[in-house]
Amino acid sequence: MRSRLGVPGGALGGALAVLVLSLFAAGVAHHWFLGDDGYICFRYARNLLDGHGLVYNPGERVEGYTTFLWTMLMAGAMAMGLAPELTANAIGTASGAAILALLVAFSLRRGAGPWAFAAPLALAVNRTFTAWSTGGLATQFFALLVLLSALRFLSEREKRVLPIGSALLLGLAILTRPEAVIFAAVAGLFVLGDVVRGERRPRQLVAWGSALAVVVLPHFLWRLSYYGEPLPNTFHAKVSGLWLEQSTVYLGLFARDHVLWLVAPFVVVLFVRARDAAHRFLGSLVLVHVAYVLYVGGDRFEYRFLTPVLPILYWLLAEGARVAVPKGRGSRPVGVLFALVLVGTAAVPTFLPFQPQHGINSLEKMGALAEWRAEQGRFLRELVDEGLLAGDELLGVRGAGALPYHAGLPTLDLHGLNDLEIARLPVDERGVIAHEKVATEAILRERGVVICETRNDLVFDAIPPWVERPIKRPYFEGPVRCLAVKGRYLVFVTTLDEVEYRERFAHLEIVH
Repeated sequence: MRSRLGVPGGALGGALAVLVLSLFAAGVAHHWFLGDDGYICFRYARNLLDGHGLVYNPGERVEGYTTFLWTMLMAGAMAMGLAPELTANAIGTASGAAILALLVAFSLRRGAGPWAFAAPLALAVNRTFTAWSTGGLATQFFALLVLLSALRFLSEREKRVLPIGSALLLGLAILTRPEAVIFAAVAGLFVLGDVVRGERRPRQLVAWGSALAVVVLPHFLWRLSYYGEPLPNTFHAKVSGLWLEQSTVYLGLFARDHVLWLVAPFVVVLFVRARDAAHRFLGSLVLVHVAYVLYVGGDRFEYRFLTPVLPILYWLLAEGARVAVPKGRGSRPVGVLFALVLVGTAAVPTFLPFQPQHGINSLEKMGALAEWRAEQGRFLRELVDEGLLAGDELLGVRGAGALPYHAGLPTLDLHGLNDLEIARLPVDERGVIAHEKVATEAILRERGVVICETRNDLVFDAIPPWVERPIKRPYFEGPVRCLAVKGRYLVFVTTLDEVEYRERFAHLEIVH
């Protein structure tokens, strides 16, 4: 007996739904973490609520965040007294669950039957999907908007109705992450193609573009008037041009860890035997996003940049596996085998976690780093609250997230996130992806940096052995300073000269 949706006996569908949600919940709980970059949005949101505007440092209008809509969501949550750390992960987790439900519903409408659960099962056991449902970033929320807009677009296209809903959703996606313009471009080309073939009227293309502009244009004009720039400063700070050597490594590691060589034939079968409008459109979204990742060189964080199209990719793989199942007697065991292969390969990264390499950090390293940075920031805040620091010391940091957020001190990101000049420095030699722009000593002195970290740390439990040796960094060359305070040690470099340094911190124990 089959339900109206084509799921045998209804009970099977219910059991599969419970299995998907249970596996997803277990994966989220296992991989739950907060990344350092999430705190950048939290800091902007807090300054907005404190009346300073949407700024990183009061009085400095620099768009050092990439996710406008996400930042506003965090500000809204903080205004209601909710902790942004928990709120961000709660929204991310809810977004992940919604993606799974959308994939099931979409597949059932297309008559996939039990196969509707293949892609959600694969995602539910996948480390990349479940982990990036947390992290404190907009990653999974963005993926949800991308999927919602894509499915809405297909529905509008099938019914030949005005493509307003999909355009509005794409606009929200662009406000969440600007690279969503590539998805909007694909959708726009499909609408244009329909118009050229006479399948849509020209007014539908106009309506689609107008709906998109209604969402995107006001924010763009506001950005120009508020920040004076057409693009976020993060674009200039993070993107340094084509770097195929790094991006091919990034994509190659992703393909290796997800065993795509084994399941990729499913997509080949799909486009050879059963291609339709949905396959072409969704496949195009994946391809243009991969091209974008190729251009920017990948990401510093483990497979984050591929998460937005991961649901679509696994839906295409599941569709290909379903189409590859031979018809007739004996097809069920083959179908079960193909489904197990798809789910099994998706689960591999969960059991064989990524090891940091090629400048790419693992989830575990990101989470541990953010926790330690947050602890350092809270310690600095204690020093300010107790009057041991004045509270106006300009920090220089290599990670602009958890430490500055909790410290609440004015901060300069050494990689230019919140500095127009650093973000536009030329890159003479490729290094760590998205962290290649580095401040010069002249910039630090011009800004008046008082406390600048040397090795991604400011607070130490013991005096590091290298304190007595001068350091040589792209941003500073000179002596290392060390202060003993409350049983711990602040280790940093400073643009203050010897006399200024000793006068400024005379009330503390100067070790070096």
